[in-house]
This record gives sequence, structure tokens and C-alpha cells, in this order.
Amino acid sequence: MATDLEAQSAAASTADSATAQQAGAIAALQAQTQASEVAAIRRTIKRRPARKQEEAEKTPLEQSGSTYNVWYHKWAGGNR
Repeated sequence: MATDLEAQSAAASTADSATAQQAGAIAALQAQTQASEVAAIRRTIKRRPARKQEEAEKTPLEQSGSTYNVWYHKWAGGNR
């Protein structure tokens, strides 16, 4: 009786390890497939060059007030 239980537990542990190995192999295959699909998609996407930046025109600040506020970078106390 004890020998039968030992044989059954050994068979169960062998089946569990085989199932775990199969699951690991399947997961690795899926990851590899997904990686190859992503690589194929990236190859098909056509990348555009970056847009050219235009130079901003620097205009002098109009002094609309009598005091320059350093915190807000504006003239204060002008026309209201």
C-alpha cells in the first residue's frame, strides 16, 4: 500500500514538473512571438523627420507702467 502511494506521488510530481516546464516553454514562445510582432510593426511604421523650428521674433517690452515687477516680469502701474 505504501509503495502504491509513493508511486502515485512520484508520478504526480513528475506530471507537475512536466506541466510547469510546458507552461514555461509556452510563455517563452508567446513572449518571443510578441517581440517579433512588435519588431515587425515598428519596421512598417514610417518615421517622419522632426519639424523645423521657426525663430521667434524678439520684440522689446513696451513700458506701459512706471514700475517693473520682477516677480511677474511685467510693468505695473500703467494705463488702466
